[in-house]
Amino acid sequence: MSWDIHLLIAIEEALKNNLAHGDTDIFPVPHIYQHWKKYPQQAIEAVLLLHEHLQNKTEFTKIECIRSFVPTGPTGFRLGTQIEPVSNLYYLALTLLCAPLLEVNRQSIPSGRVHSYRYQAIDSECRIFKPEVGWRSFQLQAKSYGEQFSYVLVCDIADFYRQIKLHAIENALIHSNCDPELIQRILLFLDLLDIPVNGLPIGGPASRILAEAALQEVDDILEHENIIYCRFVDDIRIFTNSQQAAYQHLLRMNEILYKEGLNLQKSKTRVLTTKEWLAESSFHQAFTPSKGRIESMEDLRTLLMMPSLDPYSEMRAQNDLRLEEFAQKPQALDFLKREFSKSRLHPVMTNHLLSSLQFMSEAECEDAFIWLLDIRRSHHLVPLMSKLLHLIARNFSRLPNPDLLQKAIENLLCSNHYVSKISLHSVLLIRILQLSKGPVKEETKIYLKKLFLASSDILIRSEIIILWGTWNDTQELKELQTHQFIKNVFEQQAFKIAMMTNAF
Repeated sequence: MSWDIHLLIAIEEALKNNLAHGDTDIFPVPHIYQHWKKYPQQAIEAVLLLHEHLQNKTEFTKIECIRSFVPTGPTGFRLGTQIEPVSNLYYLALTLLCAPLLEVNRQSIPSGRVHSYRYQAIDSECRIFKPEVGWRSFQLQAKSYGEQFSYVLVCDIADFYRQIKLHAIENALIHSNCDPELIQRILLFLDLLDIPVNGLPIGGPASRILAEAALQEVDDILEHENIIYCRFVDDIRIFTNSQQAAYQHLLRMNEILYKEGLNLQKSKTRVLTTKEWLAESSFHQAFTPSKGRIESMEDLRTLLMMPSLDPYSEMRAQNDLRLEEFAQKPQALDFLKREFSKSRLHPVMTNHLLSSLQFMSEAECEDAFIWLLDIRRSHHLVPLMSKLLHLIARNFSRLPNPDLLQKAIENLLCSNHYVSKISLHSVLLIRILQLSKGPVKEETKIYLKKLFLASSDILIRSEIIILWGTWNDTQELKELQTHQFIKNVFEQQAFKIAMMTNAF
C-alpha cells in the first residue's frame, strides 16, 4: 500500500498534536498521555501494532469507546465520545494522511466562505489547524457582510456530527483523490467504533477534518449558485438584499442539506434584517480592545458580554487582554460573585468571567473557586461546571490553601446533588482529588468505593482506579485483581498506571 510509507510520520504528528492539545475538547486528557510524554516510542509501536492487526485480519472486534453526555446549556446535552487512546491516535494519523488533499478541495481561505478547522502542516506549537482562521474570522466576515446587505439568514445544522453519513465522507475522500485503500481503512475504522449511533464521534480533531470534508459538496453548491454566505462548522450565515430572497435561500438550504441526510435546527434558524442582527450580536463593538483603554467597570461589562471567543475551544486558556485587565481590577472578584449570584446567568459574560480567573491572584482565585463550588449555587453552573473544574485542575498547584478547596470538592462529589450526578463532572472532581496531597475524609473513601462497585460508567471507574493508585491504596488495588473487577481496555490501562505509582 503506497500510503503505508507515510504512516509512521503521520502517527508521530498525531501523537505530538494529542500530547500538546489533548485528544478531545470534552474529556480530561487520558492518563496514559503522561507516560507517552516520557516514552513516545511506546505509543508509536502500539499504533503500528494496531495497524498490522487490522491489515491482516478478516474478522474484527469493536474498538472500545467511552460515551458520555456533556451539558450544553441549562437543560441541554450532547453525547461526546472518547476513543481508546491507541485507536484514537491511529484514527488521527489516518485522517492526517488525507487532510492535505481534502484541504486543497475546500473553499479557498481568501474567499471568506469557510472558516472552520483549516488544515495546516503541523507547526512548532503542534497545531494542525490554522490559528488565524476560526470563530473570530467567521464573526468578522459575517459582520462585514452584514454591513453590505439588508437581510441575513441565520441557520444551524441540527445534530451535525451524528447526522453525517459515511457515504458523504467516502465521496469527499474519493473526490480528493485519496488512496482507495486508505479510504477503505478509514471507513473500516469508523465502522468498528463501538458506538450505538451513526455519524462521527464528537470531540477530536480527526472527526473535525472529516466533518468538514462531508460538507464540501454543500459549500460547492452554495458557491456555484452565487449565494453570499460564510460558515463555521454547522453555523451558517447567508446574506441578501431582500426578505423574499432570504426565504428562498432558506428553502434552497433545506433542499441541499436533505440530499446529504442533514437538516436545519428549527429553533436556531431565523431571517432577520442585518440591522437587527448586528445590534443583537454586539458587532458594533470592537472585538478586542487594546489593554488600558477601559475606563470603567461598565465599559468592561459591555466588553465581557461580547461573544468573541471561540466557543468550540472553550477549554483552552485564552490570553485575552480584556480578561487580564478585568482580573487585575480590585473589584473584579466582587463583580464575579455578583454576576454569578443572579437567578439568570448571562452565558457569554459568565463564560468570560470564569476564563478571567486564571489572571487573578492566587488568593482571589482560590476564594472564587470555593465560592463557586458551594452546593447552594452549583445548580446554576451546570453548563459551565466542566470548564470551572478544568480551571481548578490547571490552577490547583498555585493555590495557597488547597485543603479548603479539597473540602469543597469532596462535599460536592459526595453529595446527592444533580451537578455531581453528571458523569463528566464526577470524573473531573475525582481528577482534582488526584492532585490533592491532603488526606480525604473517610466518608469520601466509602462513597468512592460504593460508586466504583455500583457504576457501569467506564470513565468514572477508571478515574477511581487511578485515584487509588495516587493514594497508594494497595488494599483496593489488590481487590481489583482478586475479584477480577477490571472489564475493559480503559480500566486495564488505568490499573497499569495505578500500579506504576505503587511498589507492592
